Formats: sequence, structure tokens, C-alpha cells
Amino acid sequence: MSRPALRTPGQKRSRAAAQPEGAITGAQLRAARAFLDMSQRQLSRLAHVSSLTIVRMEAGNGPVTRRASLVASILKVLTERGIRFIRPDAKAEGVMLHRAPRARG
Repeated sequence: MSRPALRTPGQKRSRAAAQPEGAITGAQLRAARAFLDMSQRQLSRLAHVSSLTIVRMEAGNGPVTRRASLVASILKVLTERGIRFIRPDAKAEGVMLHRAPRARG
């Protein structure tokens, strides 16, 4: 098990370092649902989490701070439906919908 890096007194932790791998923001979660035309209630049912959990996750624009298992469950539902997250960093963050190619016939 690795130990966290030590900081000097007064040194702030950078936002990127504070975010766990795979972290998303509330704005990204709202955008992902909008792409899929999915309600908070629908997402909560599919991800097996409470509707209040979705509401709380979407309330802020910063990184979602909930149990990793809750976030993973929600991400699984969204990514299975074609959502791809552009990880937040200093330059950009976002969401895109990846559609399967249409079969030629």
C-alpha cells in the first residue's frame, strides 16, 4: 500500500491530484443524462442507487465526492449506453456520446 506524498505546511493539494482516477464532475453527470434523455429517477433505478444520490452528485460543478462503488455503478450505466467522459483537467472537461456505426444494408 503506497503512502500519500507529504506536503509542506501551507502547501495546497492540487485539484487534479485530489481527484481519483475516473472521477467526474456534477456538470458532466448532468450533461451525460441530457445526451441520453434520461431522468435522475431512471438513472438511479438502472444504477441501483437512490434518486437523492443522483441529485447530490449533480448539485455541484466540482468533482463528485461519493463512495467509489456508487460512482462506478453510475458510470457503468452511462458508459454502456455510449457516454464517454473527457476527464476534467486544466484545459477541458466534457462528455460525448459515442454511437455505434449503422449497419449497411
